[in-house]
Amino acid sequence: MQALRPDEDRAILARADELLRSNPARYWSDIELQDAAFEARERLDGLALAEDTVRPPQKVSQDRQRIDEIETLLRDPSGDGQRRYWTDAGLRTDYADALARLHGGMDSVDDDSAAPSSATRGDVHMAQSTAGDGST
Repeated sequence: MQALRPDEDRAILARADELLRSNPARYWSDIELQDAAFEARERLDGLALAEDTVRPPQKVSQDRQRIDEIETLLRDPSGDGQRRYWTDAGLRTDYADALARLHGGMDSVDDDSAAPSSATRGDVHMAQSTAGDGST
C-alpha cells in the first residue's frame, strides 16, 4: 500500500473534524473514518518530528547552554541571580526566546530581528520606572 501524502492526510483530518462538529453520532459510528484520522494524525506527527530533527544542532546546543546558564543564575542561594533576572529585561527575553526555540513555541524567534513581545515591552517599562529610584 502506498503512503498518503501530507496534504491527503490533512484532508482526511479536516473531513473527520468537520463530521465530528456537524454530526457527532455519524462520526462515532464510522470506525473506518476514525481509524483513517488516527493514522493520518500519526503520520503528520511523525513528519513534524522528522522536520524538527533537521534543525541545526549547533543552535539547539547554544539555546540549551543559555537556558542552563540562566537557570543556574536563578538558583543562586544569595538571591543576586534572581534580582538580576527580574531587573534585566534582556536576560528575561533571552531566556524566553531560547526556551521558545528549543521547544518550538515561536516560529519568528529564529529570526534575529524578531520584535519583542508586548510582555517584554511592559517589563522594560517597569524596569525603567524602577531604575529611577536613585539607587544607581
